[in-house]
Amino acid sequence: MQKENKKNGVILGIILLAPALLALAISFNTEPESNLFKFTNIAFIVYIGVLFLSSYYYSNKTFVLRGLQWICVHLSWPGSERMAFFYFWLSILLSTVATLGALGKV
Repeated sequence: MQKENKKNGVILGIILLAPALLALAISFNTEPESNLFKFTNIAFIVYIGVLFLSSYYYSNKTFVLRGLQWICVHLSWPGSERMAFFYFWLSILLSTVATLGALGKV
C-alpha cells in the first residue's frame, strides 16, 4: 500500500488565498452599481472555479486545495473527487452570465 505524500503548503495556501481575499476587499469597498464591483465579482467566481479544478489535480500540495477537495467529496451529492469539474464548469457558466449582465446583453 502506497502512502500518499501530503505536503503542508502553508505559503502556497496563503498565496492561493490572497487573490480571493483581494477581490473580496475590492468588492466590499466599491459601489454595487459600478463596473469595478461587477468585474471583480466575475473574476472572483472564475478564480474559485479554477481553484476547484486545481484541487482535483493538486490536492496534495496545500491545505486550500485539500479543503476544496474535501468539499467535493463530503458536501456534494454524489460525493466524488470529480465534483471539482462540476464546480469549475458551474463557475464558468455563472461568470459568463454575469459578464453578459454586466455588459448589458442580458
